[in-house]
Order: sequence, then structure tokens, then C-alpha cells
Amino acid sequence: MAAITRLGAVSLDCPAHALAQFYAGMLGAEVAYDSETFCAVALDNIWLSTVQIHDHRPASRPSSPTSHAGLVRSGRPPAGRREGPKK
Repeated sequence: MAAITRLGAVSLDCPAHALAQFYAGMLGAEVAYDSETFCAVALDNIWLSTVQIHDHRPASRPSSPTSHAGLVRSGRPPAGRREGPKK
């Protein structure tokens, strides 16, 4: 079944400018909009926005992680991983 919609943006609560520059550099992308409290990184099919919330208090976290996001460099196996044994 074909999707009727797609994910258009992911927003992170963080120091906006610094993290936008970091992700843009790491992903080979461009910071399309940059202000003190909001930045947007233009990726191929999605926007990554960084938002700095004044007086933001992070939520308390459980003792074990509940989610994980991974980024993989194209063209190489992830760091710390080797390709399978050669036959």
C-alpha cells in the first residue's frame, strides 16, 4: 500500500545554532535558516530543525535508554564494525 503522507521535519530542543552547524557539517547539508533560537537544515527529503527553548527543563530520564537513533555514513561499514569473514 502506498503512503498517503511522509515525514517532513524532525525538531530537536537544543542549543539551536551550534547543533544545526554540527548536523549540517556531518550530513553534508546546508543550514537554510539560522537565528539565535531556531535553525533549519535542508536535507534531501526532510527538514531538521533545532529549537532553543528559553528556560527549558529537560524531562527526567529513566535509568535505561528507551530509544536510539543511528546515522550511517554511506559507502562504509559503521565505525567499530568489520565486514564478515572472507571465504
